[in-house]
Amino acid sequence: MRNPLAALLNLVLQRIWYVHEVATLTVEATPAACLQAMAIAAKPSVERLQLRDVFSDGRRYFIEPREEGFRMRCTSSVRWRYRRRTDAATMLYGTFERVGNDATRLHLRARFAIPYLLDAFLLPVLVALIIMPFEMWQGWFRLLVVTLLIGLSWGAHRSHAQLQAVDMVYFIGRALEDFTPATIQALGANVPHVNDDTMHREFRQEWEKFYKERERDQAEN
Repeated sequence: MRNPLAALLNLVLQRIWYVHEVATLTVEATPAACLQAMAIAAKPSVERLQLRDVFSDGRRYFIEPREEGFRMRCTSSVRWRYRRRTDAATMLYGTFERVGNDATRLHLRARFAIPYLLDAFLLPVLVALIIMPFEMWQGWFRLLVVTLLIGLSWGAHRSHAQLQAVDMVYFIGRALEDFTPATIQALGANVPHVNDDTMHREFRQEWEKFYKERERDQAEN
């Protein structure tokens, strides 16, 4: 039986901490080759104009190699402020898994960047500190205003973090598009017609039925 506390914790993590479903990409390349391809693609160049769409809005990608993969963040330019860039809203973690000799499966998971997560509650808390002590409004109305501000701020921050996660996943897909997608032929117990006792039992029943019919026909002849 599944632990209810673990299920609750997983739900909280999915709704608050993580901002994107786990993405998986399998290519015919080594982890080192994947990292090198992403590092090259992260640098805008006139020689790679086919990747210009991943740099729209001044997006830049920063990749940090780690022991089993890498960590990535993304920032964009601020149009009304020269050389000013936005803060990273999302941290994307990639983990490499070797599949056979030449293939690599890449698992991608994105979560909130902690400063950006805290920023979602900064403005609502400041407003709460201003309006809650005053009794010029009803207490329920002040509480409603603060709750509404928290909800709006949270929704805006989460949507932006999700969009940034999608941008980074798309960038990785484009950076590795020169590698042939690997097709892994694997059969497991959960694959239909493999280790399926029901299918075996039905086959035996049909075979016995066929065998008895053949014996009856031979006896009649």
